Amino acid sequence: MTHDRTPCRQIFRLYYAAVLCFICPVFGNLLIFNLKIITLLIFIFLTNQGFVRRLNYLVETNNNTTIIVFAILWLFSIFVLLLVTFQQNWLIRGFWALVIAATTAVSYGFYAAGGSELEVLDVLELWQARHETGRAFDHFQHAVIKSGIVAIIGFLIIAYPPPKIIGKAKKLLTLFAWLPILPVLLFVTLIFIKSDKAVAGLPQQLSPLSIATAVGYKLSVHQIPARDTIKNPPKHAAKVKHLVYLVDESINPNYLYSSDGKLLQGFTQNQDKIANFGTSVSGSNCSARSNAILRLGATRDNLIQTVRTSPTIWQYAKKAGFRTVYIDSQESEKTVTKPNDFQNYMTSEEAKLIDKFYKVKNVDSPDLDYRLLEIMKAELKSDSPTFIYANKNGAHFPYSDNYPESAAIYQPVVSVHESRGIGSLLDLYQDGSMLPVINTYKNSIYWTVDKFFEKLFQDVNLSDTAIIYTSDHGQYFEPSSTTHCSSGEDAPATEGLVPLMLITDKKPLLLSFVGSAMTNYNATDQFSVFPTVLDLFGYSDEIQNKYGPDLLDPAPRKVSAFNTGDILGIISIETVWREVSKEERIKLVPNAPLKPITD
Repeated sequence: MTHDRTPCRQIFRLYYAAVLCFICPVFGNLLIFNLKIITLLIFIFLTNQGFVRRLNYLVETNNNTTIIVFAILWLFSIFVLLLVTFQQNWLIRGFWALVIAATTAVSYGFYAAGGSELEVLDVLELWQARHETGRAFDHFQHAVIKSGIVAIIGFLIIAYPPPKIIGKAKKLLTLFAWLPILPVLLFVTLIFIKSDKAVAGLPQQLSPLSIATAVGYKLSVHQIPARDTIKNPPKHAAKVKHLVYLVDESINPNYLYSSDGKLLQGFTQNQDKIANFGTSVSGSNCSARSNAILRLGATRDNLIQTVRTSPTIWQYAKKAGFRTVYIDSQESEKTVTKPNDFQNYMTSEEAKLIDKFYKVKNVDSPDLDYRLLEIMKAELKSDSPTFIYANKNGAHFPYSDNYPESAAIYQPVVSVHESRGIGSLLDLYQDGSMLPVINTYKNSIYWTVDKFFEKLFQDVNLSDTAIIYTSDHGQYFEPSSTTHCSSGEDAPATEGLVPLMLITDKKPLLLSFVGSAMTNYNATDQFSVFPTVLDLFGYSDEIQNKYGPDLLDPAPRKVSAFNTGDILGIISIETVWREVSKEERIKLVPNAPLKPITD
């Protein structure tokens, strides 16, 4: 006698029978009962895009123990969700319907925006960038709409009245009304014990809540130790009177060049004041992490410890006798106001080291960087040596907000005003074409970089001033993918490719950097910037060497890397790197010349 029942089918039938016996020994409507189960299972299946990927990974790695745990957690979670959808008390059922629909929608929206499942590090970064919620909603409208639809469907499936259940089953359902808390706590425990990816592929109806709980707890107990002090002042005189650390936003270096390898006109007209190091590798592919690395004296070899304890750039500047100025022009009309004006992991203790703190507000988005330039120009007129760290708004998303209509020289573009219909938003990337998006980005570059630097060279006296120009991270352009902040060792390399230049009209200083740029062209990373600033302040080689080679030293690594993990040890004491070779830089920035142009 042959049997056509597979073990999996038998297990499923036993599982279904157990659910049936527990939930519905007596029910009034078999059709509604089955419909509730079927619609819930379909909803779960369609909103857990990471399930198959995670299961395939576990199978490929022959991790049988993890597969068993993974399966048990899934079955238990489904059982709990079924209990919720059959709760007889409408208040209890409605509460869980709201929670589960919301968490599922957040996860689904994140996946729709970036093509990856929500992870622990993502939640940490989203919290750090929470003031950008308005901009994110505007830029990812298609994902917001999809997540809203998911939320409504999920709420209706769970909240819709179930068939009446009587007897002991009804009492048991009421008794287990808060059972969904248990899998959430189990997921939190996994995050704490195993790793930040421990809940990958688990039900998105519960997983985001566990991630938020874990991150909230970690943030509440996380403490940063006291920073090291600086004992000795600079050994030498500063090489310039004024120094500007100009950090742009979301600049892919490929778009700073024309197809024939020429820099944007704003740079080309002033080539005799620029040492161009070509394509550099950023400290990270996410704004908060990159800016923290640039300000806080981080080293690649000991990232977490140095970010937490090294003296800041402000401490070194003040010890060298410089006034300290911070300018932040990233607050648009769509930015959500925070309790303070700090971002990028800046703390109140760090802010106390800043003599002048500027937060550009109540300015139209296209004018943000030009207001920053006005402030910078005024501060550089000071008789006292001045150090400025300036965060440009640059090509921040949504790109169409960053330039006036008169600067829309590339067409067609993505017009927010023309894309309000649900159909057009959902179909924005369906044909796979990124041309409108890239044109919109190029217009943003034209206005916030090309025209900006044209005005900077006209207005700023560079005879005793040096500007180190770079960007926090690059941009990656593919349909249904995030532009930056991807996690893992396989993050797109262009997310971490940025420009790097030293700009000055102090000829002896410029010549030394031009020579170094010839040697280190397309070979540097942002970890060389901090010791370069110390050199310009006049600090000794002994102090500089604590932070690695500067831009005047031969680049020591053939393969650089940018960080895609936790830099403060909030979630994990281990961090993640995405390596980028020199050959990869050249391939991914095809517009840039293979050698620096010196004339």
